[in-house]
Amino acid sequence: MIRVRVLGMGIKRLDALDEDGYIEINEGTTVKQLLTTLQVNALVRWGRMYVVNYEKVDGQYKLKDHDVISLIIPIAGG
Repeated sequence: MIRVRVLGMGIKRLDALDEDGYIEINEGTTVKQLLTTLQVNALVRWGRMYVVNYEKVDGQYKLKDHDVISLIIPIAGG
């Protein structure tokens, strides 16, 4: 098992994260699998609006212990 931190909004399964935003997952888990498990907003998942350790990655990136996933939530206004 590894621990990663998830930052951002649009997560429906907040109960899966501890109070500091960490979740324990299996080694080899991809970003796409984690975001699906957490039921992250579909726009964020499909639009690849996330970074890992402040670098753009694709959904097949295999997460490592202590990675930080930051979700980028689009904002509309006028």
